[in-house]
Amino acid sequence: ASSAASDVYKRQLFIRPGHAVPVARPASCTAQLDETSLTLWACPDENGSARCRMYTDDGETSDFAAPEHWKVLELN
Repeated sequence: ASSAASDVYKRQLFIRPGHAVPVARPASCTAQLDETSLTLWACPDENGSARCRMYTDDGETSDFAAPEHWKVLELN
């Protein structure tokens, strides 16, 4: 049985086939974020693949359009 109080913190996440959502452990700031142990929540496509594009914040600049701040993570 589920109580109403615990349901307040539950959310549904819909992921399109072929896409993934990177999930990291909580951190106080981007400098403390551990990108080496990410979990990918994925919905593979018909070929068993999924990918996501992830912004990596260097904690110093605000140039989010710079290609070096983006990573593509793929599951095959």
